[in-house]
Amino acid sequence: MISYLALTSASLLFIGTHFLMSHPLRAPLVQRFGPKGFMLVYSAVSLVTFVWMVVEFGRAPKAEGLWAVGDGIWVVASLLTLIAAVLLSGSFIRNPSLPGVPAAFAAQPPFGVFMVTRHPMMWGIALWGIAHILVARDPITLSLWVV
Repeated sequence: MISYLALTSASLLFIGTHFLMSHPLRAPLVQRFGPKGFMLVYSAVSLVTFVWMVVEFGRAPKAEGLWAVGDGIWVVASLLTLIAAVLLSGSFIRNPSLPGVPAAFAAQPPFGVFMVTRHPMMWGIALWGIAHILVARDPITLSLWVV
């Protein structure tokens, strides 16, 4: 039980610090440390909390599977992962939302995966997560994907 509490705490701290440093604390931290200093602080906090989360995951007791994962689920998960990879890869080609792209990209008509969705990167990440949830064999793995 203590291992699950530590894992949950580490996961919540990892997510919480990302939220806080990306939104309410970003401006004050950039003002205090400068843009490069902020990136250094943000990276250090992210690394420390991520390592803590990984360590606690390793310490957590392993549980029995929630359900049997058959070949059918693996086929579905593999197809979802393939679609996710195409969406994610395609999101880097002439994406008007990426930092540092020419302003002309914003005025262009939809191209490639952008003809399917305006947010292919987000859909790719979501489908990848769903595929992994489908094949999660134990509650701890499932809880990490849900968090």
